[in-house]
Amino acid sequence: VTAYSSLGSPARPAKYQVQADAHPLLLADPAITQVATAHGASAAAVALGWAMRRGVALIPKSAHRERIASNFAGTLALAPSLSPGDLAAIDALERGHHYLAAGW
Repeated sequence: VTAYSSLGSPARPAKYQVQADAHPLLLADPAITQVATAHGASAAAVALGWAMRRGVALIPKSAHRERIASNFAGTLALAPSLSPGDLAAIDALERGHHYLAAGW
């Protein structure tokens, strides 16, 4: 399994940003932010670390080279330290929501 643009898209069109319930911001979800705070990590590192621990090949999208490097380094450092409780809290977020409609 490969996750492309695995952090969602905080810069998605404004028409979706006003519908927070229908189009949630993954990195602002309380389950993600609570784990991030507990580990002194970014929300992105938590989300990517969770996926890495599940065996997902990650292709996080960013237009900024520095953010790509930061996400990569933070994820590698954090992923091994996520507890079973951390992973379960994030597993419980399943909403069946897709941020990108591939169309293929």
